[in-house]
Amino acid sequence: MLKIATMNRTPAALLATFLAAASFSAAQGVKPDTVVATVNGRQVTAREMSAFVAAMPPQLQQFFEKDRKSFMQQYGLLDLIARIAEAGKVHEESPVRERLQYARMQILMEAQLQKAGASFGKVLSDADLRKLYDSSLDKYTQARVRVIYIAYSKNPVKPASPTAKKILSEAEAKAKAESLHAQIKAGADFTKLVREHSDDAASRDKDGDFGAIKRTDNIPEDIKRSVFSMKPGQVGVPLWQENGYYLLKLEGIDVTPFDQVKDKLFQEAQQIQMKEWFENTRRQVDIKIENDAFFAPPSTQTLQLPGQPQK
Repeated sequence: MLKIATMNRTPAALLATFLAAASFSAAQGVKPDTVVATVNGRQVTAREMSAFVAAMPPQLQQFFEKDRKSFMQQYGLLDLIARIAEAGKVHEESPVRERLQYARMQILMEAQLQKAGASFGKVLSDADLRKLYDSSLDKYTQARVRVIYIAYSKNPVKPASPTAKKILSEAEAKAKAESLHAQIKAGADFTKLVREHSDDAASRDKDGDFGAIKRTDNIPEDIKRSVFSMKPGQVGVPLWQENGYYLLKLEGIDVTPFDQVKDKLFQEAQQIQMKEWFENTRRQVDIKIENDAFFAPPSTQTLQLPGQPQK
């Protein structure tokens, strides 16, 4: 049985749906005004049928494309039962009346959001997109970083084996990090020190490669501040963190060119416009509560049965 579902969607999802909406056309060689079927005595054209299917959820669109004649059988049954219901004025009964009212409101809302979304982006120029790019450059700028990590323990214990690596205290780790920093400033090879001293096996095996860092990344602010204050080739002062000290070397800064993110910026600008339109509309909602008792939370008081003691 065909089932039309009303779905709740966010403004961004509605915009994406609108932009990617499937366009159903009549079969090859069939003109739009051609009558393709007679359903319960009513003639249906290729244009009407294509428009109806295009409004359906994706799974029903796939059903139509897979077996159009079987789809029409289900469509005819849906149409007939709906007509019987209307003849019996079922649509005027509660709760059917209210469900239809809600569905109508929901469908009209989605249609209006789609209509509004159709105009978003049409007036965006390259200058507009360039302005958005410049204002969000942090998202497209990343620093290539290498690291020497010196771990410490707040309660270091002596290793059981005399050949095991010593566990440093916080003070010892700080002194070691400062010593390494001084060696680097004096000309020591950063890669060599990484291999000999870094306690992070993953980055040590890649000569200290820490990956790329953006200002928008969810990492400690002092690390980002240090990295983006340096020039390529520089090594920052040791940075304390809860688990150890970091010596960070900036290898370089990469900025994704405008042309490579232009399409992404266009979509982002559309979503911004959609959100602004939606929020502006939301602020226009005018609700005045006339009876607080009606909207009060349901009472949790239990029913007092005859013969029961008073609570």
